[in-house]
Amino acid sequence: MAGSSTDRAWMKISTGTLVKTIASLGLTILFLWIAFATVDLHAVLGALTLADPSGLLLGVGIVFLGTFPRAWRWGLLMRQVATPAFGRIFGAILAGYAANSFVPRSGEVARVLALREPGATTGLLATVLVERILDLLTLLILFAIVLQIIPGRIRLVYPWLEAVLLTGSVITVLAVGGILMLAGAGQRAAGGVNRFFSRFSIRGGERLSDLVASFAVGLTSVRGPIGYARVAIHTIVLNACYALSVYFPFSSFGFGERYGLGLGDAVVVMAIATLGIVLPTPGGAGTYHVFCSQALTRLYGVPPEESLAFATALHAGVFLVFLLTGGPILISLLWQRRHRDTTSA
Repeated sequence: MAGSSTDRAWMKISTGTLVKTIASLGLTILFLWIAFATVDLHAVLGALTLADPSGLLLGVGIVFLGTFPRAWRWGLLMRQVATPAFGRIFGAILAGYAANSFVPRSGEVARVLALREPGATTGLLATVLVERILDLLTLLILFAIVLQIIPGRIRLVYPWLEAVLLTGSVITVLAVGGILMLAGAGQRAAGGVNRFFSRFSIRGGERLSDLVASFAVGLTSVRGPIGYARVAIHTIVLNACYALSVYFPFSSFGFGERYGLGLGDAVVVMAIATLGIVLPTPGGAGTYHVFCSQALTRLYGVPPEESLAFATALHAGVFLVFLLTGGPILISLLWQRRHRDTTSA
């Protein structure tokens, strides 16, 4: 009986994952078609062939270096939950990137599992939630900066951007408010959950209470001005890496000399292209190509073929780096979990 219920649970999880994977692949194919359907593919290939690889390699390397401030920031956020070595945190994030390359949004869970801290899973998931809110807040700030860099063009090309900024701000405020409320009333909330659900199941009430308490602890790892400042610094360095990863590849395609693109323009392209990463496609495939290339073409007049060559080269470079560095860690994690499940069956 136990085995059959486990099998049903796995079938349910596998079916749900399969449906999401098929949907994300469909979205990828759609956006790849949008990106490549109307351009001269020979011209795209020609732009790729003529590109100087040095700037591109530097940009991809800087994206990889951005893993360091992200790992340091996550380490700060999880201090009250777990204190793994920095190398384990770094490897877990790489495993998460590799997982996202195949199944969107799976990286959040993969990196928590890769830390191998079974007793702290719920609290660690809470820190991942905080990280996502920080990323959303940063993106909103970037959009606000973009509206100041090229206000006329950005409003003309993306008239919906201000609405997105307003909606995102409301969501962020509500999320931060909810986190602060739960963090401040963690034990009281856990006690309330225990009292309510214990009427139906004492054991179930205790488990849910422990989950709420662990989640609340995961939300309160950073406190005080110094802690907030350290998180802010790592966030700034992380996004500076992302901006530079777009700026240096400009030189590979001659965008600086021919179209006058500089660091401020790299920030604009990065912010718009990030929307392609937010959408649920494997590794941002297709969506990144569309948002990045159209930002270059519609905002700066770069020919579509050159814009698409730039987006394709940068995306492929980053994809391969994280696949090669995080893939072995992810495979090891999946192998160990499968072996453990087989042994316990």
